[in-house]
Amino acid sequence: MQHLLRTVVELSEDRKKVRCNICAALRIQTSDWIQKESLAYHLKSDVHARSVSAQQNRETIRAAGVQSMQEETEIEEWMDFVLLSSTIKPAIAVTAHVPGPSVEEQEMWDNCKGTPLTTSTATSFPTFRLPHNFRQLLHSALN
Repeated sequence: MQHLLRTVVELSEDRKKVRCNICAALRIQTSDWIQKESLAYHLKSDVHARSVSAQQNRETIRAAGVQSMQEETEIEEWMDFVLLSSTIKPAIAVTAHVPGPSVEEQEMWDNCKGTPLTTSTATSFPTFRLPHNFRQLLHSALN
């Protein structure tokens, strides 16, 4: 309480008068200094009550302003991010290279066009014959 009183009230050099810092800051009181004995009356007065209320209002407005500025900064940063991320384009446009078919593959597809595979055409494909010594070759390769 003593510390709070020191921030609210200032004592004159001759220690006979006091000044209410709340009222002095708002310049409501015409005379800065009052008699020390009048302090209790002053702290209960309407003038002091209005000064305290005005100081609280100013502090509330200041705090709201600070919060508003912080929110605005956050919104601006978010908008900058959205704007930047939506306009970033790669420096070099890269297209995927899909190699074309080889000459042999293209010939195969050209020869195959218009000839759907059916059972009759499938049986006409040539059959491969295994060498007569296939078993012997296989056995020697595995051992």
